[in-house]
Amino acid sequence: MNRQERQPANLPNAESAAMSGEPQPEVVASEPATVPQEKPWARLWRRLGSSFLFRTRRRRVVVAVVMLPILCCAGYFLAGLVAFPSTATLTDLKGIVHRQKAGTTEWQVAQNHDLVHNADRVRTAALSGATLVFFDVSKVSLDENTEVSVVEVNSRRGGSAASVVLKTWAGRTWVRAVRFVDPSSTFRVDTPTASTIVRGARLAVEVAEDGATQINVEQGSATVTVGAQSVELTMGQRANVSSEAEVTTEQVFTPDMKPLMDKGQAALDSPEKEFRLEIEEQELNQFLVAYVNDYITFASDPQIWLLKDVGIVGLRITEPFEAEVTIAVSILPENGRLRLQVRSVSAGGLPIPGQLADGLARLLTGAYERYLADTYQWLEFTQVQMEDGKIVVKANKLYR
Repeated sequence: MNRQERQPANLPNAESAAMSGEPQPEVVASEPATVPQEKPWARLWRRLGSSFLFRTRRRRVVVAVVMLPILCCAGYFLAGLVAFPSTATLTDLKGIVHRQKAGTTEWQVAQNHDLVHNADRVRTAALSGATLVFFDVSKVSLDENTEVSVVEVNSRRGGSAASVVLKTWAGRTWVRAVRFVDPSSTFRVDTPTASTIVRGARLAVEVAEDGATQINVEQGSATVTVGAQSVELTMGQRANVSSEAEVTTEQVFTPDMKPLMDKGQAALDSPEKEFRLEIEEQELNQFLVAYVNDYITFASDPQIWLLKDVGIVGLRITEPFEAEVTIAVSILPENGRLRLQVRSVSAGGLPIPGQLADGLARLLTGAYERYLADTYQWLEFTQVQMEDGKIVVKANKLYR
Protein backbone atom coordinates (compact mmCIF):
# COMPACT_ATOMS: atom_id res chain seq x y z
CA MET A 1 0.00 0.00 0.00
CA ASN A 2 1.42 3.40 -1.01
CA ARG A 3 1.65 5.98 1.69
CA GLN A 4 0.11 9.45 0.98
CA GLU A 5 1.14 12.58 2.81
CA ARG A 6 -1.81 14.44 4.31
CA GLN A 7 -2.09 18.21 4.79
CA PRO A 8 -4.17 19.43 7.74
CA ALA A 9 -7.51 20.69 6.39
CA ASN A 10 -7.47 23.95 8.36
CA LEU A 11 -4.02 25.06 7.18
CA PRO A 12 -4.15 26.65 3.67
CA ASN A 13 -1.10 26.35 1.49
CA ALA A 14 0.91 29.35 0.37
CA GLU A 15 -0.67 29.54 -3.11
CA SER A 16 -4.29 29.72 -1.91
CA ALA A 17 -3.38 32.26 0.73
CA ALA A 18 -1.76 34.51 -1.86
CA MET A 19 -4.88 34.36 -4.13
CA SER A 20 -7.12 35.41 -1.26
CA GLY A 21 -5.23 38.67 -0.86
CA GLU A 22 -4.59 38.12 2.81
CA PRO A 23 -1.36 39.59 4.19
CA GLN A 24 1.39 37.06 4.53
CA PRO A 25 3.51 36.82 7.67
CA GLU A 26 7.10 37.90 7.22
CA VAL A 27 9.46 34.97 6.84
CA VAL A 28 12.50 35.35 9.03
CA ALA A 29 15.62 33.58 7.85
CA SER A 30 17.10 31.29 10.47
CA GLU A 31 20.42 29.52 10.85
CA PRO A 32 20.33 25.88 9.73
CA ALA A 33 20.05 23.45 12.62
CA THR A 34 23.31 21.83 13.61
CA VAL A 35 23.28 18.14 12.75
CA PRO A 36 24.75 16.17 15.67
CA GLN A 37 27.82 14.14 14.73
CA GLU A 38 27.16 10.42 14.69
CA LYS A 39 28.98 8.57 17.45
CA PRO A 40 31.32 5.75 16.44
CA TRP A 41 29.26 3.07 18.23
CA ALA A 42 26.02 4.33 16.62
CA ARG A 43 27.69 4.31 13.23
CA LEU A 44 28.81 0.72 13.83
CA TRP A 45 25.33 -0.55 14.72
CA ARG A 46 23.84 1.25 11.69
CA ARG A 47 26.38 -0.31 9.32
CA LEU A 48 25.96 -3.76 10.83
CA GLY A 49 22.19 -3.57 10.57
CA SER A 50 22.41 -3.06 6.81
CA SER A 51 25.23 -5.56 6.20
CA PHE A 52 24.87 -9.01 4.64
CA LEU A 53 25.41 -10.54 8.09
CA PHE A 54 21.93 -9.55 9.30
CA ARG A 55 19.77 -9.58 6.17
CA THR A 56 17.74 -12.62 7.22
CA ARG A 57 16.61 -13.94 10.59
CA ARG A 58 18.43 -17.25 10.06
CA ARG A 59 21.68 -15.44 9.27
CA ARG A 60 21.28 -13.29 12.39
CA VAL A 61 20.98 -16.51 14.42
CA VAL A 62 24.22 -17.86 12.94
CA VAL A 63 26.08 -14.60 13.65
CA ALA A 64 24.75 -14.42 17.21
CA VAL A 65 25.90 -17.96 18.02
CA VAL A 66 29.28 -17.53 16.32
CA MET A 67 29.97 -14.35 18.29
CA LEU A 68 29.07 -15.89 21.66
CA PRO A 69 32.73 -16.57 22.60
CA ILE A 70 33.57 -12.89 22.16
CA LEU A 71 31.32 -12.21 25.13
CA CYS A 72 32.42 -15.29 27.07
CA CYS A 73 35.03 -13.54 29.19
CA ALA A 74 35.14 -14.09 32.92
CA GLY A 75 37.50 -11.59 34.47
CA TYR A 76 40.81 -13.32 33.87
CA PHE A 77 42.74 -10.08 33.54
CA LEU A 78 42.01 -8.78 37.03
CA ALA A 79 45.25 -8.56 38.99
CA GLY A 80 45.29 -11.14 41.73
CA LEU A 81 43.44 -13.86 39.83
CA VAL A 82 46.63 -15.02 38.11
CA ALA A 83 49.91 -15.90 39.79
CA PHE A 84 53.07 -14.52 38.17
CA PRO A 85 55.97 -16.83 39.01
CA SER A 86 59.35 -15.92 37.52
CA THR A 87 59.88 -19.38 36.03
CA ALA A 88 58.61 -21.46 33.15
CA THR A 89 57.28 -25.00 33.53
CA LEU A 90 58.32 -27.85 31.24
CA THR A 91 55.41 -30.12 30.25
CA ASP A 92 54.21 -32.55 27.57
CA LEU A 93 57.60 -34.22 27.19
CA LYS A 94 57.96 -36.91 24.57
CA GLY A 95 61.08 -38.68 23.38
CA ILE A 96 64.45 -37.33 24.57
CA VAL A 97 64.49 -33.85 26.12
CA HIS A 98 67.47 -32.26 27.92
CA ARG A 99 67.82 -29.21 30.14
CA GLN A 100 70.93 -27.16 30.87
CA LYS A 101 70.94 -24.98 33.98
CA ALA A 102 72.32 -21.46 33.87
CA GLY A 103 76.07 -21.23 34.45
CA THR A 104 76.74 -24.91 33.66
CA THR A 105 77.78 -26.86 30.56
CA GLU A 106 76.20 -30.18 31.49
CA TRP A 107 72.96 -31.30 29.83
CA GLN A 108 70.60 -33.25 32.11
CA VAL A 109 67.61 -35.38 31.18
CA ALA A 110 64.52 -33.24 31.70
CA GLN A 111 61.49 -34.36 33.68
CA ASN A 112 57.85 -33.42 33.32
CA HIS A 113 56.99 -30.29 35.37
CA ASP A 114 60.62 -29.22 35.72
CA LEU A 115 60.97 -25.50 36.50
CA VAL A 116 63.05 -23.61 33.95
CA HIS A 117 64.71 -20.45 35.26
CA ASN A 118 66.28 -17.42 33.61
CA ALA A 119 69.22 -18.35 31.34
CA ASP A 120 68.37 -22.08 31.35
CA ARG A 121 68.36 -23.98 28.04
CA VAL A 122 66.13 -26.76 26.70
CA ARG A 123 66.73 -28.96 23.65
CA THR A 124 64.88 -31.84 21.99
CA ALA A 125 66.27 -34.78 20.04
CA ALA A 126 64.89 -36.36 16.87
CA LEU A 127 61.24 -37.49 17.14
CA SER A 128 60.95 -35.59 20.44
CA GLY A 129 59.09 -32.55 21.74
CA ALA A 130 58.18 -30.49 24.80
CA THR A 131 56.16 -27.45 25.90
CA LEU A 132 57.22 -24.48 28.03
CA VAL A 133 54.38 -22.84 29.98
CA PHE A 134 54.70 -19.22 31.13
CA PHE A 135 52.43 -17.68 33.80
CA ASP A 136 50.05 -20.65 33.50
CA VAL A 137 48.61 -19.44 30.16
CA SER A 138 51.21 -18.68 27.47
CA LYS A 139 52.88 -21.69 25.83
CA VAL A 140 55.84 -22.44 23.57
CA SER A 141 55.87 -25.87 21.92
CA LEU A 142 59.24 -27.25 20.79
CA ASP A 143 59.45 -29.45 17.70
CA GLU A 144 62.13 -32.11 17.26
CA ASN A 145 65.79 -31.06 16.98
CA THR A 146 65.05 -27.71 18.57
CA GLU A 147 67.06 -25.70 21.12
CA VAL A 148 65.88 -22.65 23.05
CA SER A 149 67.06 -20.43 25.90
CA VAL A 150 64.74 -18.91 28.48
CA VAL A 151 66.49 -15.55 28.60
CA GLU A 152 64.11 -13.81 30.99
CA VAL A 153 60.83 -14.43 32.82
CA ASN A 154 59.90 -11.53 35.09
CA SER A 155 56.86 -9.81 36.57
CA ARG A 156 56.27 -6.79 38.76
CA ARG A 157 55.46 -7.65 42.33
CA GLY A 158 51.85 -6.74 43.06
CA GLY A 159 51.14 -5.82 39.43
CA SER A 160 49.95 -7.39 36.20
CA ALA A 161 52.91 -6.47 33.96
CA ALA A 162 55.01 -9.39 32.78
CA SER A 163 57.99 -9.88 30.51
CA VAL A 164 59.14 -13.02 28.69
CA VAL A 165 62.22 -13.26 26.46
CA LEU A 166 62.90 -16.54 24.67
CA LYS A 167 65.67 -17.29 22.17
CA THR A 168 65.33 -20.02 19.56
CA TRP A 169 68.78 -21.15 18.45
CA ALA A 170 67.66 -23.84 16.01
CA GLY A 171 64.58 -25.79 15.02
CA ARG A 172 60.90 -24.92 15.10
CA THR A 173 58.71 -23.50 17.88
CA TRP A 174 55.03 -22.65 18.08
CA VAL A 175 54.35 -19.68 20.35
CA ARG A 176 50.97 -18.94 21.92
CA ALA A 177 51.56 -15.68 23.77
CA VAL A 178 48.29 -14.79 25.48
CA ARG A 179 47.64 -11.08 25.70
CA PHE A 180 48.08 -9.52 29.16
CA VAL A 181 45.99 -6.56 30.27
CA ASP A 182 48.96 -4.32 31.13
CA PRO A 183 50.23 -2.65 27.90
CA SER A 184 53.79 -2.67 29.24
CA SER A 185 53.78 -6.49 29.25
CA THR A 186 55.70 -8.07 26.38
CA PHE A 187 56.57 -11.46 24.97
CA ARG A 188 59.75 -11.46 22.85
CA VAL A 189 61.15 -14.26 20.71
CA ASP A 190 64.75 -13.83 19.52
CA THR A 191 66.68 -15.82 16.92
CA PRO A 192 70.27 -15.40 15.66
CA THR A 193 69.01 -12.96 12.99
CA ALA A 194 65.72 -11.41 14.25
CA SER A 195 63.77 -10.27 17.29
CA THR A 196 59.98 -10.51 17.44
CA ILE A 197 57.88 -8.65 20.02
CA VAL A 198 54.18 -9.38 20.51
CA ARG A 199 51.35 -8.05 22.69
CA GLY A 200 49.44 -11.24 22.16
CA ALA A 201 49.98 -13.54 19.19
CA ARG A 202 50.21 -17.09 17.94
CA LEU A 203 53.46 -17.56 15.99
CA ALA A 204 55.34 -20.30 14.22
CA VAL A 205 59.10 -19.59 14.33
CA GLU A 206 61.57 -21.69 12.35
CA VAL A 207 65.35 -21.25 12.46
CA ALA A 208 67.67 -22.93 9.94
CA GLU A 209 71.25 -24.03 10.64
CA ASP A 210 72.64 -20.80 9.13
CA GLY A 211 70.36 -18.65 11.31
CA ALA A 212 67.82 -17.83 8.58
CA THR A 213 64.44 -17.30 10.25
CA GLN A 214 60.83 -17.64 9.16
CA ILE A 215 58.06 -16.10 11.31
CA ASN A 216 54.39 -16.87 10.60
CA VAL A 217 51.69 -14.88 12.44
CA GLU A 218 48.68 -17.15 12.78
CA GLN A 219 46.84 -14.93 15.28
CA GLY A 220 47.30 -11.42 16.70
CA SER A 221 50.12 -9.13 15.59
CA ALA A 222 53.90 -8.85 15.94
CA THR A 223 56.80 -6.48 15.35
CA VAL A 224 59.85 -8.11 13.76
CA THR A 225 63.17 -6.26 14.09
CA VAL A 226 66.22 -7.10 11.99
CA GLY A 227 69.12 -4.78 12.71
CA ALA A 228 67.80 -1.24 12.34
CA GLN A 229 64.76 -2.35 10.30
CA SER A 230 61.37 -3.18 11.79
CA VAL A 231 58.28 -4.60 10.07
CA GLU A 232 54.76 -5.00 11.42
CA LEU A 233 53.00 -8.32 10.86
CA THR A 234 49.31 -9.02 11.28
CA MET A 235 47.25 -12.18 11.12
CA GLY A 236 48.08 -14.21 8.02
CA GLN A 237 51.45 -12.61 7.27
CA ARG A 238 54.96 -14.09 7.18
CA ALA A 239 58.44 -12.61 7.54
CA ASN A 240 61.43 -14.29 5.92
CA VAL A 241 64.83 -13.27 7.31
CA SER A 242 67.93 -14.48 5.48
CA SER A 243 71.24 -15.38 7.14
CA GLU A 244 72.52 -12.03 5.80
CA ALA A 245 69.77 -10.22 7.78
CA GLU A 246 67.65 -9.33 4.75
CA VAL A 247 63.92 -9.37 5.46
CA THR A 248 60.92 -9.82 3.16
CA THR A 249 57.23 -10.26 3.97
CA GLU A 250 54.35 -12.06 2.30
CA GLN A 251 50.64 -12.62 2.81
CA VAL A 252 49.96 -16.30 3.50
CA PHE A 253 46.19 -16.01 4.04
CA THR A 254 43.56 -13.29 4.44
CA PRO A 255 41.21 -13.40 7.48
CA ASP A 256 37.69 -14.32 6.37
CA MET A 257 34.34 -14.56 8.18
CA LYS A 258 32.87 -17.14 5.81
CA PRO A 259 34.46 -20.36 7.18
CA LEU A 260 33.03 -19.85 10.65
CA MET A 261 29.69 -18.64 9.26
CA ASP A 262 29.47 -21.82 7.19
CA LYS A 263 30.32 -23.91 10.25
CA GLY A 264 27.54 -22.26 12.25
CA GLN A 265 25.08 -22.76 9.40
CA ALA A 266 26.03 -26.44 9.16
CA ALA A 267 25.35 -26.86 12.90
CA LEU A 268 21.88 -25.35 12.42
CA ASP A 269 21.16 -27.57 9.42
CA SER A 270 22.38 -30.76 11.11
CA PRO A 271 19.68 -33.46 11.50
CA GLU A 272 20.75 -34.04 15.11
CA LYS A 273 18.23 -33.00 17.78
CA GLU A 274 20.91 -31.16 19.77
CA PHE A 275 22.63 -28.11 18.37
CA ARG A 276 26.39 -28.35 18.96
CA LEU A 277 28.99 -25.87 17.72
CA GLU A 278 32.68 -26.30 18.51
CA ILE A 279 34.82 -23.27 17.66
CA GLU A 280 38.61 -23.23 17.66
CA GLU A 281 40.40 -20.13 18.92
CA GLN A 282 42.04 -19.46 15.54
CA GLU A 283 38.71 -19.79 13.70
CA LEU A 284 37.14 -17.28 16.04
CA ASN A 285 40.02 -14.82 15.71
CA GLN A 286 39.96 -15.03 11.92
CA PHE A 287 36.24 -14.19 12.02
CA LEU A 288 36.82 -11.37 14.50
CA VAL A 289 39.69 -9.75 12.55
CA ALA A 290 37.72 -9.85 9.28
CA TYR A 291 34.66 -8.45 11.11
CA VAL A 292 36.62 -5.51 12.53
CA ASN A 293 38.43 -4.85 9.24
CA ASP A 294 35.13 -4.69 7.33
CA TYR A 295 32.81 -2.91 9.76
CA ILE A 296 34.73 -1.04 12.47
CA THR A 297 36.76 2.07 11.68
CA PHE A 298 37.64 3.15 15.21
CA ALA A 299 39.47 0.01 16.44
CA SER A 300 42.19 -2.41 15.34
CA ASP A 301 44.13 -5.51 16.41
CA PRO A 302 41.22 -7.44 17.96
CA GLN A 303 42.15 -10.58 19.86
CA ILE A 304 40.30 -13.23 21.82
CA TRP A 305 42.00 -15.93 23.88
CA LEU A 306 40.13 -18.98 25.15
CA LEU A 307 41.38 -20.62 28.33
CA LYS A 308 39.86 -23.07 30.78
CA ASP A 309 36.48 -21.50 31.72
CA VAL A 310 37.71 -17.99 30.93
CA GLY A 311 38.36 -15.79 27.94
CA ILE A 312 40.29 -12.60 27.22
CA VAL A 313 39.11 -10.04 24.68
CA GLY A 314 41.22 -7.04 23.74
CA LEU A 315 41.56 -4.47 20.98
CA ARG A 316 43.12 -1.08 20.29
CA ILE A 317 40.69 1.87 20.21
CA THR A 318 41.72 4.70 17.84
CA GLU A 319 38.81 7.15 18.33
CA PRO A 320 37.59 9.22 20.13
CA PHE A 321 40.73 8.42 22.16
CA GLU A 322 43.60 5.97 21.77
CA ALA A 323 43.91 3.11 24.24
CA GLU A 324 44.22 -0.63 24.54
CA VAL A 325 40.91 -1.88 25.91
CA THR A 326 40.22 -5.21 27.61
CA ILE A 327 36.66 -6.30 28.32
CA ALA A 328 35.45 -9.17 30.50
CA VAL A 329 31.94 -10.55 30.09
CA SER A 330 30.46 -13.67 31.61
CA ILE A 331 27.60 -15.65 30.04
CA LEU A 332 25.33 -17.89 32.07
CA PRO A 333 22.66 -20.08 30.45
CA GLU A 334 19.41 -19.64 32.38
CA ASN A 335 16.11 -21.21 31.32
CA GLY A 336 17.31 -21.61 27.76
CA ARG A 337 18.52 -18.02 27.48
CA LEU A 338 21.89 -16.38 27.98
CA ARG A 339 22.38 -13.83 30.73
CA LEU A 340 25.11 -11.41 29.74
CA GLN A 341 27.09 -9.65 32.45
CA VAL A 342 30.00 -7.31 31.76
CA ARG A 343 32.33 -7.93 34.66
CA SER A 344 34.80 -5.12 34.03
CA VAL A 345 36.37 -2.90 31.42
CA SER A 346 39.94 -1.59 31.47
CA ALA A 347 41.83 0.84 29.23
CA GLY A 348 45.61 0.98 29.12
CA GLY A 349 45.82 -1.52 31.98
CA LEU A 350 43.74 0.63 34.36
CA PRO A 351 40.12 -0.06 35.39
CA ILE A 352 37.57 2.31 33.87
CA PRO A 353 35.35 4.10 36.46
CA GLY A 354 32.10 2.32 37.22
CA GLN A 355 29.67 4.73 35.53
CA LEU A 356 31.70 4.86 32.30
CA ALA A 357 32.17 1.09 32.35
CA ASP A 358 28.40 0.62 32.75
CA GLY A 359 27.80 2.88 29.76
CA LEU A 360 30.26 0.95 27.63
CA ALA A 361 28.70 -2.29 28.80
CA ARG A 362 25.25 -1.16 27.66
CA LEU A 363 26.63 -0.16 24.27
CA LEU A 364 28.37 -3.51 23.86
CA THR A 365 25.45 -5.71 24.87
CA GLY A 366 22.41 -3.66 23.87
CA ALA A 367 22.38 -4.34 20.14
CA TYR A 368 23.70 -7.88 20.61
CA GLU A 369 20.84 -8.80 22.93
CA ARG A 370 18.39 -7.69 20.25
CA TYR A 371 19.98 -10.20 17.86
CA LEU A 372 19.77 -12.87 20.57
CA ALA A 373 16.00 -12.36 20.63
CA ASP A 374 15.87 -13.96 17.16
CA THR A 375 18.18 -16.74 18.30
CA TYR A 376 15.84 -17.74 21.15
CA GLN A 377 13.15 -18.62 18.59
CA TRP A 378 15.48 -21.25 17.16
CA LEU A 379 17.62 -22.45 20.07
CA GLU A 380 17.24 -23.20 23.79
CA PHE A 381 20.79 -22.90 25.19
CA THR A 382 21.92 -25.53 27.66
CA GLN A 383 25.72 -25.15 27.94
CA VAL A 384 28.59 -22.82 27.02
CA GLN A 385 31.86 -24.59 27.83
CA MET A 386 35.28 -23.03 27.34
CA GLU A 387 38.45 -25.07 27.19
CA ASP A 388 42.04 -24.19 26.40
CA GLY A 389 41.94 -22.93 22.81
CA LYS A 390 38.31 -23.72 21.99
CA ILE A 391 34.68 -23.27 23.04
CA VAL A 392 31.67 -25.58 22.75
CA VAL A 393 28.10 -24.22 22.56
CA LYS A 394 25.18 -26.63 23.08
CA ALA A 395 21.45 -26.01 22.74
CA ASN A 396 18.14 -27.75 22.11
CA LYS A 397 16.70 -27.09 18.66
CA LEU A 398 13.24 -25.51 18.61
CA TYR A 399 12.74 -26.20 14.90
CA ARG A 400 12.71 -29.11 12.47
